[in-house]
Amino acid sequence: MRWVEIRNVLRAIASFWLAMAAIPLLVTYSFGGSGTLTASGNQLGVTSQYLGANEGSSQFNINDLVDLGINTYRIYGGMSGWEPTNAESTYGSPSIAQIEADPNVINWAFYDNIFTNPPGGSDYSWSASTGIPPVSAATIISDLNAHNITPIIVLRNRDNNGNPQRAQ
Repeated sequence: MRWVEIRNVLRAIASFWLAMAAIPLLVTYSFGGSGTLTASGNQLGVTSQYLGANEGSSQFNINDLVDLGINTYRIYGGMSGWEPTNAESTYGSPSIAQIEADPNVINWAFYDNIFTNPPGGSDYSWSASTGIPPVSAATIISDLNAHNITPIIVLRNRDNNGNPQRAQ
Protein backbone atom coordinates (compact mmCIF):
# COMPACT_ATOMS: atom_id res chain seq x y z
CA MET A 1 0.00 0.00 0.00
CA ARG A 2 1.09 3.50 -0.65
CA TRP A 3 1.36 5.97 2.22
CA VAL A 4 -1.71 7.92 1.06
CA GLU A 5 -3.83 4.78 1.13
CA ILE A 6 -2.49 3.81 4.56
CA ARG A 7 -3.23 7.28 5.90
CA ASN A 8 -6.81 7.12 4.57
CA VAL A 9 -7.37 3.70 6.16
CA LEU A 10 -6.01 4.96 9.50
CA ARG A 11 -8.30 8.02 9.34
CA ALA A 12 -11.31 5.80 8.65
CA ILE A 13 -10.44 3.54 11.61
CA ALA A 14 -9.95 6.54 13.90
CA SER A 15 -13.26 8.06 12.79
CA PHE A 16 -15.04 4.75 13.43
CA TRP A 17 -13.71 4.47 17.02
CA LEU A 18 -14.46 8.12 17.74
CA ALA A 19 -18.05 7.58 16.63
CA MET A 20 -18.28 4.41 18.75
CA ALA A 21 -17.07 6.34 21.80
CA ALA A 22 -19.63 9.12 21.23
CA ILE A 23 -22.67 6.84 20.92
CA PRO A 24 -22.93 5.98 24.66
CA LEU A 25 -22.78 9.68 25.50
CA LEU A 26 -25.67 10.44 23.15
CA VAL A 27 -27.78 7.39 23.99
CA THR A 28 -27.49 7.30 27.78
CA TYR A 29 -28.68 10.88 28.36
CA SER A 30 -32.14 10.91 29.87
CA PHE A 31 -34.44 13.39 31.51
CA GLY A 32 -34.50 12.81 35.26
CA GLY A 33 -37.85 14.44 35.92
CA SER A 34 -41.40 13.55 35.11
CA GLY A 35 -44.17 15.40 33.38
CA THR A 36 -47.50 15.21 31.65
CA LEU A 37 -48.20 15.86 28.02
CA THR A 38 -51.79 16.77 27.17
CA ALA A 39 -53.11 16.91 23.62
CA SER A 40 -56.21 18.93 22.82
CA GLY A 41 -58.25 19.64 19.72
CA ASN A 42 -58.49 23.34 20.64
CA GLN A 43 -56.56 25.85 18.57
CA LEU A 44 -54.18 27.92 20.69
CA GLY A 45 -52.55 30.07 18.04
CA VAL A 46 -51.97 30.66 14.39
CA THR A 47 -49.39 28.91 12.27
CA SER A 48 -48.11 30.88 9.34
CA GLN A 49 -48.76 29.10 6.07
CA TYR A 50 -46.85 31.35 3.72
CA LEU A 51 -44.19 30.45 1.23
CA GLY A 52 -42.62 33.66 0.07
CA ALA A 53 -40.07 35.08 -2.28
CA ASN A 54 -38.05 38.27 -2.28
CA GLU A 55 -37.76 40.45 -5.32
CA GLY A 56 -34.23 39.74 -6.43
CA SER A 57 -34.16 40.13 -10.18
CA SER A 58 -35.27 42.61 -12.79
CA GLN A 59 -36.75 39.69 -14.74
CA PHE A 60 -40.14 39.53 -12.98
CA ASN A 61 -42.18 36.59 -14.23
CA ILE A 62 -45.46 35.77 -12.46
CA ASN A 63 -45.44 32.25 -13.94
CA ASP A 64 -42.25 31.42 -12.03
CA LEU A 65 -43.90 32.37 -8.74
CA VAL A 66 -47.08 30.44 -9.55
CA ASP A 67 -45.08 27.33 -10.56
CA LEU A 68 -43.23 27.43 -7.23
CA GLY A 69 -46.42 27.77 -5.18
CA ILE A 70 -45.34 31.15 -3.81
CA ASN A 71 -48.11 32.98 -1.93
CA THR A 72 -46.24 36.10 -0.73
CA TYR A 73 -43.83 38.31 -2.64
CA ARG A 74 -41.67 41.05 -1.14
CA ILE A 75 -41.28 44.11 -3.37
CA TYR A 76 -38.65 46.74 -2.64
CA GLY A 77 -40.00 50.19 -3.45
CA GLY A 78 -37.57 53.02 -3.32
CA MET A 79 -37.92 56.78 -3.20
CA SER A 80 -35.72 57.12 -6.28
CA GLY A 81 -38.39 55.40 -8.37
CA TRP A 82 -41.60 55.98 -6.47
CA GLU A 83 -40.90 59.54 -5.36
CA PRO A 84 -38.24 60.90 -7.72
CA THR A 85 -39.02 64.46 -6.64
CA ASN A 86 -39.98 65.50 -3.16
CA ALA A 87 -43.78 65.63 -3.39
CA GLU A 88 -44.09 67.46 -0.08
CA SER A 89 -41.66 70.13 0.99
CA THR A 90 -42.08 69.44 4.72
CA TYR A 91 -41.23 66.13 6.37
CA GLY A 92 -44.33 64.55 7.90
CA SER A 93 -46.73 66.67 5.88
CA PRO A 94 -49.48 65.87 5.40
CA SER A 95 -49.89 64.16 8.75
CA ILE A 96 -51.56 60.80 9.16
CA ALA A 97 -54.50 62.54 10.84
CA GLN A 98 -54.86 64.83 7.80
CA ILE A 99 -54.75 61.87 5.42
CA GLU A 100 -57.31 59.95 7.47
CA ALA A 101 -59.60 62.99 7.54
CA ASP A 102 -59.22 63.64 3.81
CA PRO A 103 -57.37 61.07 1.64
CA ASN A 104 -57.40 63.57 -1.24
CA VAL A 105 -54.66 65.64 0.41
CA ILE A 106 -52.36 63.16 -1.36
CA ASN A 107 -51.71 63.86 -5.03
CA TRP A 108 -52.86 60.41 -6.15
CA ALA A 109 -52.56 61.23 -9.86
CA PHE A 110 -48.82 61.82 -9.37
CA TYR A 111 -48.35 58.40 -7.73
CA ASP A 112 -50.69 56.61 -10.16
CA ASN A 113 -48.50 57.88 -12.99
CA ILE A 114 -45.25 56.81 -11.25
CA PHE A 115 -46.61 53.33 -10.49
CA THR A 116 -47.93 52.90 -14.03
CA ASN A 117 -45.20 54.72 -16.00
CA PRO A 118 -42.02 54.44 -13.94
CA PRO A 119 -38.94 56.57 -14.65
CA GLY A 120 -36.78 54.92 -17.29
CA GLY A 121 -39.73 52.82 -18.50
CA SER A 122 -39.32 50.10 -15.87
CA ASP A 123 -39.53 49.71 -12.12
CA TYR A 124 -36.06 48.18 -12.44
CA SER A 125 -34.41 50.96 -14.46
CA TRP A 126 -32.24 51.91 -11.46
CA SER A 127 -30.65 48.44 -11.30
CA ALA A 128 -29.09 48.22 -14.76
CA SER A 129 -28.85 50.12 -18.01
CA THR A 130 -29.66 47.34 -20.49
CA GLY A 131 -31.87 44.28 -20.68
CA ILE A 132 -34.50 45.64 -18.32
CA PRO A 133 -38.05 44.54 -19.13
CA PRO A 134 -40.69 47.29 -19.25
CA VAL A 135 -42.51 46.38 -16.05
CA SER A 136 -44.18 48.73 -13.60
CA ALA A 137 -45.09 48.40 -9.94
CA ALA A 138 -48.75 48.57 -10.97
CA THR A 139 -48.27 45.56 -13.27
CA ILE A 140 -46.35 43.57 -10.66
CA ILE A 141 -48.93 44.22 -7.93
CA SER A 142 -51.81 43.53 -10.31
CA ASP A 143 -50.26 40.22 -11.44
CA LEU A 144 -49.61 39.18 -7.84
CA ASN A 145 -53.18 39.97 -6.79
CA ALA A 146 -54.63 38.17 -9.83
CA HIS A 147 -52.78 35.01 -8.75
CA ASN A 148 -53.62 35.29 -5.02
CA ILE A 149 -50.05 36.17 -4.10
CA THR A 150 -49.86 38.71 -1.29
CA PRO A 151 -47.56 41.64 -2.15
CA ILE A 152 -45.43 42.83 0.76
CA ILE A 153 -44.07 46.30 0.10
CA VAL A 154 -40.74 47.28 1.65
CA LEU A 155 -40.15 51.02 1.35
CA ARG A 156 -36.53 52.05 0.98
CA ASN A 157 -35.49 55.62 1.41
CA ARG A 158 -32.33 54.97 -0.69
CA ASP A 159 -31.60 52.44 -3.41
CA ASN A 160 -28.38 50.46 -3.78
CA ASN A 161 -26.86 53.34 -5.78
CA GLY A 162 -27.40 55.82 -2.91
CA ASN A 163 -30.28 57.63 -4.62
CA PRO A 164 -32.07 59.90 -4.13
CA GLN A 165 -29.36 62.17 -2.75
CA ARG A 166 -31.86 64.09 -0.60
CA ALA A 167 -32.42 60.95 1.53
CA GLN A 168 -28.86 60.86 2.83
